[in-house]
Amino acid sequence: MLFALLFCALLTFNFLSYSIAFAQNGLTSDQYEGDFDFLWAAFRTDYAYFDEKRTDWDRVKEIFRPQIRTISTKSEFVALLEKVLEELYDDHIHLNTHTASSPNIVPSRTDIWAEWIDDKAIVTGIRPGFPAAAAGLRPGMEILRFNGVPIGEAVRERMGRTIVQAGDEIKGWTLRKVLAGYRNQTRTIEYRDRDETGRV
Repeated sequence: MLFALLFCALLTFNFLSYSIAFAQNGLTSDQYEGDFDFLWAAFRTDYAYFDEKRTDWDRVKEIFRPQIRTISTKSEFVALLEKVLEELYDDHIHLNTHTASSPNIVPSRTDIWAEWIDDKAIVTGIRPGFPAAAAGLRPGMEILRFNGVPIGEAVRERMGRTIVQAGDEIKGWTLRKVLAGYRNQTRTIEYRDRDETGRV
């Protein structure tokens, strides 16, 4: 049986497959669709913060459910659900399972805190003893590129596809998700420090 426990502020969702029959490479598409529908409906009914969000939850189903037909493994399904949950830009929600390519959870698994200040991605906090600090990044630096991509472009590409209107909260949340990276990802960050530029 496939279990994925999702935590939300004030709410806990138990998300499980209704069947224990596994296909050779995992569950069948019908079983993945059943799990997806269960998750989507649970949030539709019980998520308390839609009135504060700019997410079109109906659009989430329209975009992501058809992608299940291309999925054949649990890892691919987990990756799809991770994208679905990012549409809510809520740090209190995450799966209790992950894969080698899962995004790092913010803030518990990130070492860079950054914010948009005057349309620039500015580092406002660095976690001591973690890779960003060891590389020499520090508050006040401006992030220019992430893995070779201009930071503004990287944020736009990562931003939820069902966001009705992207405000400062969403842009800042997405910036921090980009900088947190993925578990199997090597990060390259280009920065400006006063009048000098560098890369770590």
